[in-house]
Amino acid sequence: MVADIVPVQRVGASGKHAPRSHPPLRMQASNGVIAGNTIVNSSLGGIIITPELGWGEADFAHNLLVVNNTIDAVARAQQGYGGIAVAAVAPNGAPGQAPGHGNITVANNTITDTGYAPIWVTSAGGVTLAGNRIVRPFPAAPAAAGQPPTLPTCCEPVPNYVTVWADAVAGLRASDNCVQPAPANSSSMASIFNVTATVTGSFTGGVQLC
Repeated sequence: MVADIVPVQRVGASGKHAPRSHPPLRMQASNGVIAGNTIVNSSLGGIIITPELGWGEADFAHNLLVVNNTIDAVARAQQGYGGIAVAAVAPNGAPGQAPGHGNITVANNTITDTGYAPIWVTSAGGVTLAGNRIVRPFPAAPAAAGQPPTLPTCCEPVPNYVTVWADAVAGLRASDNCVQPAPANSSSMASIFNVTATVTGSFTGGVQLC
């Protein structure tokens, strides 16, 4: 079990470089529980479960519970990995193929003020998203539709302003997740829940507005 408080310095005014080279919890292991963590002000991201396919490092993860964590004000730099990611990115920048990760549960986490991709899942078989609460995503998003992102994205395949995104997942189960947008940001959110045609499972209505 991992349980800790991880305070991290905010990104500088330029927004181009993070004060840390990796997210506070970059997980490349299997058979465990990630619970009770509080992660604040990490410019790169929160809990990131991914191999580095381009570097040939680590493997996909299996049999993990990611539960009851609090993530606040993360992924606010130019290169952001998001709030919670169960994913893999191929060297060409596209999501890795499924199945990769397996038997992962992400449940009852609170993710607040995340600049990019609060939850995203790719390259997996058997993932459960349940009871997660996402509050005020994309706090720096422009209010007017059609404007470019205030915080540019880099290196990850998630579309801009999508709160929960999935691609290349076999057996995704989503239920009782909710998004509470800030009033000023709600018009610029592209989607609260977006899955591609490469996703199978039971997820209709699994992410709703709070």
